[in-house]
Amino acid sequence: MPQTLTFTVKVPLFKQKVILRQMGLGFGIPLLLLAILLLATSPLDSESLKGIGTAVGITAGILIVLLGIVLLLVYGGRYEYTYTLNAEGIEGHPSGKTARTNRIVNLLGMFSGNATATGSAMLAQARQQEGTAWSEIDRVVGDDEEHTLGLYSGKLRHMVVFCGNEYYGEALTYAQSQVKASNE
Repeated sequence: MPQTLTFTVKVPLFKQKVILRQMGLGFGIPLLLLAILLLATSPLDSESLKGIGTAVGITAGILIVLLGIVLLLVYGGRYEYTYTLNAEGIEGHPSGKTARTNRIVNLLGMFSGNATATGSAMLAQARQQEGTAWSEIDRVVGDDEEHTLGLYSGKLRHMVVFCGNEYYGEALTYAQSQVKASNE
């Protein structure tokens, strides 16, 4: 087993269940709040319920189409990520075209003159590199279908590692051996 395992993957944004689930939460929660707000401010008759359903449905459709367009235009539908696994832990960061795009988008956000956009851009830039020590991980769960690793501490998932078919087996074996060694 190598001392350090480093690999780069191009993650398809529209095919990974983890990403789709997170985008669903990111858009589903605001849509649910919109529906609740509309329900609270409208009479509860069949006509109002139909109008609320239509408004929430149209809003959801518009958001999904806009998100798809932005992800295709800005990222080409793929996100390039580099992972480094060593004896201490694992680190991941955007690389290649994705890293350049993120820097440009975050820089534009910081200088937009809008406090919300500036704060969001600063937070996004701060989270460009993530990592965790093996000692913080209890178990590694591999998903053979998605070729991902879930790094868990109890029920809390610390990190998802996108491996692709090419690196999945080696990364899973490496991560499991490191977690086992750090927990002994």
